[in-house]
Amino acid sequence: MKNILCVLLICGISTFGYSQFIKKGSVIGGGSFDFQTAKYKDSDSKSYSFSLIPWAGYLVIDNLVVGANFEFQNSGSKSSSYDYKSTSNSILFGPFVRYYLKQGIFFHGQSNFGFTKFNLNVQGSESTTKTNSSHARFGVGYAAR
Repeated sequence: MKNILCVLLICGISTFGYSQFIKKGSVIGGGSFDFQTAKYKDSDSKSYSFSLIPWAGYLVIDNLVVGANFEFQNSGSKSSSYDYKSTSNSILFGPFVRYYLKQGIFFHGQSNFGFTKFNLNVQGSESTTKTNSSHARFGVGYAAR
């Protein structure tokens, strides 16, 4: 089943990549979604994570996209035998730039800013931490024609 999902995902990415070779004045969009769960063997410990990252961009010249993205992340873990529970929520927003070469290779850079809230409860003692968050991503990819 996992192999079938991987093949479908790759086909979807390839098809989506084909539509990205467009001209100045066009609007494109996309995003990613991730959900994971885990239960640890011989333990009652469990964890999960979820993220949603939509983005949209405008081609200011042929093959050069300038846009913005929004990122939401939520994760947590718990164990009743250790009387432990934690959750984390992040909301980030920022600009990105992507440039496509004629061969289908693209260069991508983005910077996000926002906040993260972390809750921790250990044996009835609870604490909450809020922090400003930022990160930068740089990458190279390929969009199939």
